[in-house]
Amino acid sequence: MRILIFISFLVCNSIVALNNHAVAFQQPPNIIVIMADDMGYGDVSALNPQSKIQTPVLDQLIKDGRNFTEAHTSASLCTPARYAFLTGRYNFRTGLSGVASGYSKPMIEYDRETLASVLKKAGYSTAIIGKWHLGLEWKPKNPNMPIYTTDSYTPENLNVDYRKPVKGVNEIGFDYSYISPAGNNLAPFCFIENGRVTELPTDYFEPQITGKYAEDYENRRNGGDKAPGYLLSSTLETITNKAVDYLKDTPKDGKPFFLYLPFTAPHFPWMAQQQFRGTSKAGAYGDFMQEIDARVGVILDALKKQNLDKNTLVIFTADNGGATPENFLSKYGHEMNKGRRGQKSEIWEGGVRVPFIARWPAVISAGSISYQAISFVDMLATFAKISGVTMDSKYAEDSEDVSYAFSKNIDAKQSRKAMINQSGSASGLAILEQNWKLIPYGYGKHGSDSATETQPKGQLYNLLADPMETKNLYNENPKLVKRLTQLLETYKIQGFSRSGVVTY
Repeated sequence: MRILIFISFLVCNSIVALNNHAVAFQQPPNIIVIMADDMGYGDVSALNPQSKIQTPVLDQLIKDGRNFTEAHTSASLCTPARYAFLTGRYNFRTGLSGVASGYSKPMIEYDRETLASVLKKAGYSTAIIGKWHLGLEWKPKNPNMPIYTTDSYTPENLNVDYRKPVKGVNEIGFDYSYISPAGNNLAPFCFIENGRVTELPTDYFEPQITGKYAEDYENRRNGGDKAPGYLLSSTLETITNKAVDYLKDTPKDGKPFFLYLPFTAPHFPWMAQQQFRGTSKAGAYGDFMQEIDARVGVILDALKKQNLDKNTLVIFTADNGGATPENFLSKYGHEMNKGRRGQKSEIWEGGVRVPFIARWPAVISAGSISYQAISFVDMLATFAKISGVTMDSKYAEDSEDVSYAFSKNIDAKQSRKAMINQSGSASGLAILEQNWKLIPYGYGKHGSDSATETQPKGQLYNLLADPMETKNLYNENPKLVKRLTQLLETYKIQGFSRSGVVTY
């Protein structure tokens, strides 16, 4: 009789059993998730034979671990993708459209289970170091006035007291936090450590807009308050060094650890440190990517020096696809989102299919490949399974346990249920089941523009036969269109897609 997937960790002798294969562990794995910001599948040189960027560290990570060819973020923009990753809940359920500012309110309720709180419940030390971009609870200077009058920052309406504690991160399960509020293009430009600004933003950045703002990704950023020591070209180094310090100190408490490490790069402005400039054949973007690769190497070296690498699950991924400026491909010959249509903020696969590499020497077979479709929302249920803890049944509404995809031997017959992807608009949704992708509401980059009189009402693609989404099969498959449309509407209306969710 076929053995069901069974993963449980006991205090002294844990066993992972899958498909008649078992591996013993002395302890649950440490978990590190390194998340790049706006990076395409084709930016990893091992995944793109025509790449103009060299990523030897990530290439070696693939050789030592497993490449996931069909990993999806759930949304093609920063903030909603990060929300889904941490909560196991589709971001469109919040009504969120677009991205947060550095002064937006917290988007994750303090009582909601998250990756951090679930792993903390399993006995992990938990940390986030890097870009947050999910809203913060700033304290006002004038308690009778709001922090801002709109969600868009303008100096005239800002009412923030940077000296007071800032909530929103440690409150959702992180024992340690060292964050940039919204990255390198949005104010405030500062770091916050465990709810305290490390250096007061007493300086001011003028908006740097040269040429056409929409195309000048090398210099593009908004203006706003800035800490004197916050240098755009050094944030990646600062984040990396903080992570290394964390890895040096964390083993002392004897607990397994979860480190969420969201980089600020290669999101614009494309500002690599001096030693990386001019090293690629893809301009400032390629140079920035090569710095990312080197920083990942620093993290992996630190793991090895602490003798932590054998039983540490390291995942490298990106929050959404690469953001390709006009004429970038013709200028450099580098395809960020290699093999798929579209880019960041768009409904097509180039916006939501991202690099996803996992290394776990104690479990994952070196050089293996997973063709399983997985989603960011799945990480909560999967990590809960791996760590041996039970999720609260009313949360992680869309998180499926895909721990089988992280096992020593992959069962190709197993697959995730249908998943939902979102464009840069909360109304732009697609549903993906096996190799079929339905964009039911229309056209355009968000998938929400009404069809013309001569077009089918929506779009249906067979991604196995047509990964570039060029042949619309909507009219040829009415039964499939109807079933997937109904399934999407059911998932939306009932408020969850995972079986076992208990609503109150």
